[in-house]
Amino acid sequence: MKCPITYKQIIQYIKDHYGYTVQPCVIARVLRELGYEVRNSWRSGTAKNPKLPTDKDRKSIKEAINELRN
Repeated sequence: MKCPITYKQIIQYIKDHYGYTVQPCVIARVLRELGYEVRNSWRSGTAKNPKLPTDKDRKSIKEAINELRN
């Protein structure tokens, strides 16, 4: 299923409520974990040190999706 919320909306929500900026690649990883369809990036797999989501990132992204969906 496709996520009804845009990356920009998620980034803005997290910035407003948590005071930090989350990277789109982290959002994509969390969305994949939640079962949403995410298109493959043309740069996927090229990062030497890929950014992995922290528990803080996962929690804030899940909250953003739940709040913005309602």
